[in-house]
Amino acid sequence: MPQQLISKKEITPASIFCVGKNYPEHAREIERMEGLKRQELVGQRPEPIIFLKPSTALETSGT
Repeated sequence: MPQQLISKKEITPASIFCVGKNYPEHAREIERMEGLKRQELVGQRPEPIIFLKPSTALETSGT
């Protein structure tokens, strides 16, 4: 994926809020990895997983 600089302003986040499991195939992948029973929700998307990452999880070298 091409990268594009959107700002030269330096930021220091305290926490990073993440959302995952936001489409059916990814939900099935996560459930397989976690060993969870898959719920069949006809016509509905699975509920997203909300989780936090520390700011130290950011890669700052640009690679």
